[in-house]
Amino acid sequence: MKTLPAAQLEIMLVIWENGESLSRKQIQELLTAKNWQTATINTLLHRLVESGFLKYTHKGREYIYYAAISKNEYQAEMSHDIVNTLYNNSLSNFVVTFVNSGNLSNDDIDELQNLLNDLKNRED
Repeated sequence: MKTLPAAQLEIMLVIWENGESLSRKQIQELLTAKNWQTATINTLLHRLVESGFLKYTHKGREYIYYAAISKNEYQAEMSHDIVNTLYNNSLSNFVVTFVNSGNLSNDDIDELQNLLNDLKNRED
């Protein structure tokens, strides 16, 4: 699976977060802060369909777009790609880098510890 360019990812996030299927007009309304032209959105939607991220159906004269790949599938694939590419396929190297960045709160650490404990208990 390829990494989405930022603009295409923004459209996918709108679709993932706002329902099973959306028209171009609905997508454009949800992206009002971007102030993108209709042609720009149409181009991005076309590219997402071509790359297999979106599918579409017709409803009257309008195209209705829906995700062909779930947000969880995309996140999982991109997470694996980052670990493989930037951290020599070492999850521990990734975690060490993230922890050393100083961006973890005590709540984050507790949440991670609970997750690790749950994972360990599943294996037993």
